[in-house]
Amino acid sequence: MNTDQKLNKLDDFLHTISTETTTGLGGEAGYYVFSYDPKDEMKVRHWTAREVEMLQENHRPVVEFDLYKIMTTLLVDKHPREKYEGLEMRYGSMTRVVNAANSVLHIGLPMDLMLNYIVEHIPKEDSIILLTGVGKCYPLLRSHKILNDLHDRLAQGIVLMMFPGKYEDGYLYLFGEVKDGNNYRAKLSKGTRNGGTDMNIGQMFAKPINRDIKPVVKPGQVDDATVKLELQEYVVTQELQKHFAEFFSNYRLGIGANTDRIGVWISGFFGSGKSHFLKMLSYLIDDDEVDGKPALDYFIEDNKIESQKVLDDIRAAESVDTDVILFDIASKSRTSSAAKRDVITMVFLRAFNEKLGYSYQYPRMADLERKLDVRGETRKIP
Repeated sequence: MNTDQKLNKLDDFLHTISTETTTGLGGEAGYYVFSYDPKDEMKVRHWTAREVEMLQENHRPVVEFDLYKIMTTLLVDKHPREKYEGLEMRYGSMTRVVNAANSVLHIGLPMDLMLNYIVEHIPKEDSIILLTGVGKCYPLLRSHKILNDLHDRLAQGIVLMMFPGKYEDGYLYLFGEVKDGNNYRAKLSKGTRNGGTDMNIGQMFAKPINRDIKPVVKPGQVDDATVKLELQEYVVTQELQKHFAEFFSNYRLGIGANTDRIGVWISGFFGSGKSHFLKMLSYLIDDDEVDGKPALDYFIEDNKIESQKVLDDIRAAESVDTDVILFDIASKSRTSSAAKRDVITMVFLRAFNEKLGYSYQYPRMADLERKLDVRGETRKIP
């Protein structure tokens, strides 16, 4: 079906659908995606302008939101246009530009400027809401975020996104190539496929629900496959946003300056995520790459950290040459030790010696190896 045929079906759909009876699974507004060939962008723009006029003439409550116009207006309202020019050249990374723009707009936060603008400018609760300008926003704004966040704010009406690309199996492919994200609430509009379609439970999630995930996170498991999986699957909750901010803010104080605040105590109930959080801190501090890229890149790609300041603090920590020693105290301890009050200290010493390549079972032997090393008398035994 070509774009003209799709638009004809969409016209029938918009003039006959009821905004009062069209709702999602939870009684919220009905969400639809109209996907079309990107090369027909101008044709779709002209059609949308005419369609809005026709709907208004027929006394149908309809409003069009050009996401690009809204985004640029809000950005310029916050800072002069000159401040945004040359950001990519200055940062050397488009990812940082995207993060900066999302930070200014508070995307995904309760004070999301884009979302608040749309909600505040809807004329009636049962309106037909057309979202356009999606392609122009890339890569600064991802359309699936707007759709998902609107779900929590609108209780009635119809939301239709005009999407230049493909919408298949719950995924949006901008321009037919760029995977924009997963929007599990939206349906294909009748202009895209005859009769539209609903989704099964598996399609409600961004990742396959039958993938292998380790039930328990252990500090001692640091092989490449495990580290990559943990970085990909880690979810940073609002509470963890605060913990990451507090940790790296204080960590940065010790970079380039003396401080006696060198210890961090992580406490919580069994299963609360202490080990997982600890491992994430170690991966972010360490400068080793995981499958060809730094640990922070996994966080940035999934927008795990909301604050640009926290990201800057993490980058500062990453820039320092750091060796991480991650171990399980129970696996390193020797319960037969007579000086039980010194057990923790001895465990730390064993782990430290092992990291340096010395004997971790016999501290006295490690001490001898260290002295020989200092004197330059250490030789490899054939």
